[in-house]
Amino acid sequence: MANKLDTTLAAVNGGLQESILTGKTPVYSYDNGKKTSEIPIAYKATAALLGNRLTTISVKIDGSADPLPKITEEQIDAACRGDNGADFIYVTFKDAAVSLYSIGGQMVMSGRASGVELVTAGK
Repeated sequence: MANKLDTTLAAVNGGLQESILTGKTPVYSYDNGKKTSEIPIAYKATAALLGNRLTTISVKIDGSADPLPKITEEQIDAACRGDNGADFIYVTFKDAAVSLYSIGGQMVMSGRASGVELVTAGK
């Protein structure tokens, strides 16, 4: 019996394309537990799914270029906390695919996308 199901982001997000950005981090290559380069091989964007009770998902975006270069971790933190009236940062993922796994009886989601874009809420 298969332990993995592939689907779309909209399918796990109540039909919505928009999500709330909650983090972004570079992904580096490793060999035998040691980082092999200071140049990222991908970025991981973490988002809260608006159509799924704010369940979080990590989406891997291949490439060494920061997909959201104008957004800093500090801005993401401030937006998530609502500091000084900061609004959430809404994003959509380009060509997103989601994999659902059952691990220890718990559902786990991970995603891949070709990019991520900022959007205005409600678009």
